[in-house]
Amino acid sequence: MKHKIFPFLLILVVAFILFLLVVNLLFKPVENREVKWFGENELLVAKQSATSIEHLVSKLEADLRFVASLEEVQNLDPKLCPKRLEELYARIHPLGSSVSRMDEQGIIRFTYPQKFAQNRSVADQPHVQYTLKTHKEIISDPIMSVQGFRAIILHIPVFNSDSVYKGSVAVLIPFELIPKLFVERIKLTAGSYAWLISESGIILYHPTIEAGSSAWDVISNADKGLKEIVNEALSGKEGTGIYTFSGVKKLAAFTPISLPGKKWVLGVASPYRDVIRNLVVVKRRIQIVSGIALLGILFLLVLYRQTYLKKELIGFQLEQVKELNQLYCDMIENVDYGVFIVDSKLKLLSANNHFTKIFDIKEPNGKYLFNVLPFLREYNYEHLYNDVFSKGAQHFESNWFIYDAVEKFLEIKLIPLFSAEGKIERVLTLVKDVSEEKRLERELLKKSRDLERTNRILHELAITDELTGIYNYRYFKDTVSNLFRWAKEKGKRFSLLVMDLDGFKGVNDTLGHLEGDAILANISEEIKKVVPPPGSLARYGGDEFVAILPELESSEALEIAERIRMTVETTFTASRTKASPVTVSIGVSTFNPSMKDVDELIRQADRALYKAKESGRNKVVFAESTQK
Repeated sequence: MKHKIFPFLLILVVAFILFLLVVNLLFKPVENREVKWFGENELLVAKQSATSIEHLVSKLEADLRFVASLEEVQNLDPKLCPKRLEELYARIHPLGSSVSRMDEQGIIRFTYPQKFAQNRSVADQPHVQYTLKTHKEIISDPIMSVQGFRAIILHIPVFNSDSVYKGSVAVLIPFELIPKLFVERIKLTAGSYAWLISESGIILYHPTIEAGSSAWDVISNADKGLKEIVNEALSGKEGTGIYTFSGVKKLAAFTPISLPGKKWVLGVASPYRDVIRNLVVVKRRIQIVSGIALLGILFLLVLYRQTYLKKELIGFQLEQVKELNQLYCDMIENVDYGVFIVDSKLKLLSANNHFTKIFDIKEPNGKYLFNVLPFLREYNYEHLYNDVFSKGAQHFESNWFIYDAVEKFLEIKLIPLFSAEGKIERVLTLVKDVSEEKRLERELLKKSRDLERTNRILHELAITDELTGIYNYRYFKDTVSNLFRWAKEKGKRFSLLVMDLDGFKGVNDTLGHLEGDAILANISEEIKKVVPPPGSLARYGGDEFVAILPELESSEALEIAERIRMTVETTFTASRTKASPVTVSIGVSTFNPSMKDVDELIRQADRALYKAKESGRNKVVFAESTQK
């Protein structure tokens, strides 16, 4: 007796261990889906925040570019240049702690509000060397400023009317402002935090790591997952990943931020335990219940062993029969199937509790099957049962069933039971209710479609100017750069119109910015009507617009520019604006293969616009140097 019980105990323990392994395996796909969904949401937050940061820097860039276009700033006028820097500082504060005008030798000629750095040379700094060499705009890596604190610097190049490089206008952003300007705007979930890294691997912000540290030094002893995330992030990719840092497992979402001459990486990290918190609770409950059940079974076995030793061999055999019968009943009662047996007249002989729960039926035994479940007759099950009794073949079917105004998805299997003589006397029926799984499939499909729709909307928002509804500066930069490369490769032509409204300041001063914004939106709508497809119109910043005209020669571009000028002049008169009349000055440039880069095309259009302004406004001026 003793030898028979202990092997069974061993089997029970092994079965329990296998059960725990199965629970872990079943929970793994659910855990993966939860992690994927959470990661996609965090990535969405990161991308929205990246767009917000790009917009903030773009606004700052537009203010600096405007000042760089002023003649007194280009010529380092000793009286007017400092005044323009003071006005610039007033517009951008508190985005930057100081603004400066550096000449083409790398010497700071004017600065505001601190002036002790004037006439100092900063030509040895890498970001200054870059802009002196390339004549392009750049946002620097973290540096130690001449004022004595860590900061980043945004340079906008200055060119005179002859396109001669004359240095740059720059704004200095201290490290202490980075969290307030860029990080505190991010809407994070509880327990999550954000981090910001430059493309050279310098940490700009991290809640626990000192700003200015090297990301490579931090991850040198980290796990493989964190190294892969940092490598992918600094290579310009976006995505999610799992890593362990300082003994804590985390989920990270990361996305690049496009800035002048640089890329930053924005990341959002969340403790992994917070991501799967609810799943862990359910899993532990299942394990606890299973452990209690095992202890109960072990207790019953020990009790059974003590009583069994007192019985004779016949009693032992009888107990074996009862034990097997009980085991069969327990198995039938505890499976997640509804189980019932019918005879050849389709009378219910027995049914387990799960069957009564599925169909909310009490005491079905002894009753005619189609009186208990009349909806089965509507689905032709009378014929199916007769077919199983006559042919002895199993039958399986899954479908949505509707009964008593309730919709359920049921998997039903009919199994013939043979007698010792080989006759079919009964049919075993297994019914599994998988309605919840099917509903979850529907919900997951709906969420997937909603996510796709949200991504499309976010893409539109990322390239659309919120005030006017036309394309924004980010869209313009991407489109004109791609078009420039295409024209170079294919030998095609395209033209660029840079527009600035005349007299719009008077509208704002008279009517206020709210009414001014409405008129600005109306003006953009009227200009958009004149731009022919596949051309596009974008807001350049403030009251400036830019139109891209693919495959149009200079003569055609000038014709369209003149139509735009006349449309604005005749439409937005003083009576229409209820203030001063609004006109538009337009600079036109056309691509030619001799141009080095797209910035040259934009500068020529800007210079033509400047000439239109200088020669009395409300004019169209073509950049003659673009015709070669």
